[in-house]
Amino acid sequence: MLALRDNSEESTRRFQEATLDNFKQFDYTQAGFSISFLIRVENNMREMMREIMLTIPNMDSKAGWGILFEQSKNYQETVNEVFEKRLQDARDESDRLLHNILPTTIVTELKQKQKVAPVHITSATVLFTDFKGFTQISEQMPPRELVENLDECFSIFDQICAEHGLEKIKTIGDSFMCAGGIPETNHTHVYDTALAALKMRDAIHRLKTKREQKGFAYWDVRIGFHTGPVVAGVIGKNKFSYDIWGDAVNTASRMESSGEPGKINVSAASYELLRPLFRLTSRGRVAAKNKGEIAMYFLEGLKPRFGTHYLYNEEFKDIYRRLQTGAKIVMNSDL
Repeated sequence: MLALRDNSEESTRRFQEATLDNFKQFDYTQAGFSISFLIRVENNMREMMREIMLTIPNMDSKAGWGILFEQSKNYQETVNEVFEKRLQDARDESDRLLHNILPTTIVTELKQKQKVAPVHITSATVLFTDFKGFTQISEQMPPRELVENLDECFSIFDQICAEHGLEKIKTIGDSFMCAGGIPETNHTHVYDTALAALKMRDAIHRLKTKREQKGFAYWDVRIGFHTGPVVAGVIGKNKFSYDIWGDAVNTASRMESSGEPGKINVSAASYELLRPLFRLTSRGRVAAKNKGEIAMYFLEGLKPRFGTHYLYNEEFKDIYRRLQTGAKIVMNSDL
């Protein structure tokens, strides 16, 4: 502050740097912190500056007031800079949290319109997973270990969803729900979901094998999915939740619950779209809760012509690119 009395650019720069360094020491989140604190600091600084100038021989009063004005101006600009940065950080953190629970396009609409209209999606693929043996194993596992194991599984599922453009909807206990073709529609959601399901199944199998080799019990996974129309939207005012509804969701849930551990159970609607590129085994008609007997199929992997398991080759990639544009696959004996 002593250097500021010469009113040079260098002294102004040093003053601003010193003020910023001082502000960095404050905890703005602590209870009782108020903006009035910064106002008191400015008043004290102005008074100290006035006392300093009184010690300078032959100090011109107009020049003195000019220096005081510049000091106040520089201080206020520094305060603005600090709080604009903190405000932007708060906005960024708010956006990050919103993006963690809502799709990007939904966040944009919510910020622009303060609400999100429900959308009817004519074709999406909904997938459910559930851990077989979870209840029994969880009773023998310490709570912290249980949460860590669940977190490991669901984090892997989250990553797989991101790799294949699927939208995670929610987890309920040991059940995981996601969907392809939402909130933005596309032509490849059933293929994306199939590849993701194969990766999920194998990931849990590897975790299970690794844990059992160490002498510990571990759950297996049932996976089921179905393709059909859904309604998507956001519910809640204080706590937002993106969700989907419709018979397709119920059918996808039945595919999972009617499946078998270590298997991927799919509906006839999904089968008809997948069968040109993937290997599927018919289960015949299987009883499903509130659905009667319906056709079901186990997804095994890609056909050998298009890759190994879920590791697709260039021919598959070429077909996939054409499917993205809306092209249809015509079944023939070559496939």
